Amino acid sequence: MYESKPKHLFLPGFHYALISLLALLIAVLFHELGHYLAAFYYELNPFFGINFSSIYVKTDFLDLKTHEIVSHAGPILNLIVAFFALIFFYIRGHKCSMRDYVCSILYLIPLTNILVAVFSLILFPFSGIL
Repeated sequence: MYESKPKHLFLPGFHYALISLLALLIAVLFHELGHYLAAFYYELNPFFGINFSSIYVKTDFLDLKTHEIVSHAGPILNLIVAFFALIFFYIRGHKCSMRDYVCSILYLIPLTNILVAVFSLILFPFSGIL
């Protein structure tokens, strides 16, 4: 007979869009955490802020060498998180259902971390510092 599909409040594509945005938010938070930790290590009085338009870290004045280290700390932390997430999935055995939303978020974390790191490293020469 005819089998009715469960009626969702949202379209199925909407769920995947929300999952992708959540994974991107996690990647950006790790990215800014990398900047914060590097600035904290160099005692630059970092300030971590979140508002409606951005997530950011403000620091005291930097010399050129310290600026490069703090600027590259975000992408490096993104790549470290992606590496450990890929190792986790390799050990786990890639067992995940696409209907399992938590597992879908965990699968997107390595991808979004790599994309945020590559995008940040591509834009670094255009930051106007060098």
